[in-house]
Amino acid sequence: MSDILMEVQKLRKEVSELKSMMQEIAGPSVKLPFQNDTGIEGIIAAFLHDIKLPTRLLGYSYLKEAIQEVYENQDLIGAFTTVLYPNIAKKFKTEPNRVERAIRHAIEVSYKKNQQHPFFTVNFNYRPTNADFIAMIADQLWMDEKYKSEVKKTCQKTN
Repeated sequence: MSDILMEVQKLRKEVSELKSMMQEIAGPSVKLPFQNDTGIEGIIAAFLHDIKLPTRLLGYSYLKEAIQEVYENQDLIGAFTTVLYPNIAKKFKTEPNRVERAIRHAIEVSYKKNQQHPFFTVNFNYRPTNADFIAMIADQLWMDEKYKSEVKKTCQKTN
């Protein structure tokens, strides 16, 4: 069973890399067919808008990517500086330390603007660290997905 999971993770990574290559070739201003905002990317973007994170900040794009990568691969939670930031830096052609700093700045701006938002007041008594922020959102997305699948199973049993 674990061999299958490892193969699935490997394939997901390859698909992600191919999508990145396609976007690189097409250019950043071109929206490719696999980039629909109704999926997880759209949910993440809607949440970041809700907490008033400015889209003009580089950290916004980096955060969207980081949250999506952690959502897709939970193993990244313990490897932000060694794996996640370098992956994002490679995709955006920058340095990992710049990715980390831009994400930290974006979180700080959002927190200062919107400290009374339920996300901040319920989950944090302080400005969240990059890891806390990204992991909390990814965890919420996992919980939502699990809840939806449980509701779906329950509905199917009653019908």
